[in-house]
Amino acid sequence: MAKRRGHGEGSIHRRKDGRWAGSVELGWVEGKRKRKSVYGATRAEVLRKLDDARRAVRAGAALPNERRTVEQYLEWWLSEFKPGRVRTTTLESYEQKLRHIIRILGHVRLSKLTEDQVEQALNQLAEEGHNPGGVRAIHIVFKHAQKKALRNGWVVKNVVALADGPKVEEREKDPFTVEEVKALRREMEKHRLLPLFFVGLALGLRESEAFGLRWGDVDLDGGLVHIRHQVRRTTGGGFEFVELKTRASRSTLELTKKQVAILRKHRLRLNQERLAAGSLWQDHDLVFPTDRGTPLDASNVRAFFVGVCERAKVRPRRIHDWRVTAGSWLADLNVHLDTAKQVLRHANQSTTMKHYTHTSSERRREAIEALDKLFNG
Repeated sequence: MAKRRGHGEGSIHRRKDGRWAGSVELGWVEGKRKRKSVYGATRAEVLRKLDDARRAVRAGAALPNERRTVEQYLEWWLSEFKPGRVRTTTLESYEQKLRHIIRILGHVRLSKLTEDQVEQALNQLAEEGHNPGGVRAIHIVFKHAQKKALRNGWVVKNVVALADGPKVEEREKDPFTVEEVKALRREMEKHRLLPLFFVGLALGLRESEAFGLRWGDVDLDGGLVHIRHQVRRTTGGGFEFVELKTRASRSTLELTKKQVAILRKHRLRLNQERLAAGSLWQDHDLVFPTDRGTPLDASNVRAFFVGVCERAKVRPRRIHDWRVTAGSWLADLNVHLDTAKQVLRHANQSTTMKHYTHTSSERRREAIEALDKLFNG
């Protein structure tokens, strides 16, 4: 015997194919009398969908579109970013990451997307060769996009946020030893990129910060360098200079006398390269440009550094390991933790950073000079 319909439930019945269907009058919506029909595998599922529809109308939200696919929704979500709201490179990054989701889940109806489907998609990406950190980044952007669907009432819950993402093991830190750095310095003694590695990265600059550093941000007379910008590659092979996002990253560091001397010599060499290049030179005021004045390409620099390591008989590491090395050596030198944090300009450990006190420029200078003696000794 069929269960009697409860008060306010609307019309619910079981179809010949075994599925349940329901409909309910929602009153006047945008000048028209609205009736919503829903379908489900169980009576309870249909009842829930009808309740969701009533709540959406009462809250003034758009009614769930049962036919909207994940691809349609994500395309719409990306289109909602107005020019200037986010950086061009950020939007390109969102689009690149969501293309992987669209490829796998684009055909699925947004309202029917499940946690299991999301987890399976993330696992598939890992099996295809994406590193765990990359899969996690895709998951984060997908979660961010799904929030808007939840706010709009187009989904009942954010199944993407509820899905388990890939486990990411922290990469073991691998600093260079003092002996290895001395061997690398001997190998690079006369190369034009020597200042990049032994001034830029010895100061703990990130790769993009070093590539985007301009002479206008360097005060050789005062022995100061202002870290303000980074360079980003854009779609089509171009590049742009963007301001650093965090206050901790935007900072002023003290240069040692030896570092100032290296940079003065380096600037003279750049002047000679500019004259030699003639009309081919593109002036971007960069401290560490190519021999044509344009920003360095990260992949080329990494390949070059691998070759330097091999010739110096030093096991190759990532360029980022220069920052790891600086942090490790600061610890070995017993530099106070808050001083080391300001030298390296860490901002991702927000809980710890709340307890740090202000560090004087003199203490930072002493720390940098101690590092300089190791890097350039």
